[in-house]
Amino acid sequence: MPRNRKLLLCQASDAYHVFTSGQAKIQQGLLHEGYELISEALNLLNNVYGAMHPEIAACARLLARLSYIMGDYSEVSTHTVLLIYHFLKFLYTFLI
Repeated sequence: MPRNRKLLLCQASDAYHVFTSGQAKIQQGLLHEGYELISEALNLLNNVYGAMHPEIAACARLLARLSYIMGDYSEVSTHTVLLIYHFLKFLYTFLI
């Protein structure tokens, strides 16, 4: 396996670990801590895969829900725009 690919896989596994840690915090009721971890996972995944990846959409969806629950409605809009972008990109690739 090429060295760059191994590095990407390592970074992706770090992102998934951070994501699952964020989910655990949310389940414990620690919404702010969970939000921070999910945001970190989003940044890591974006660095590994670029903007177009299903896991990035999953992070954005969860961040939008958390933002709504915590009353930060401007952040809801930000994450919703990212979700719409992913959905439209999916439709575009599906229809062509």
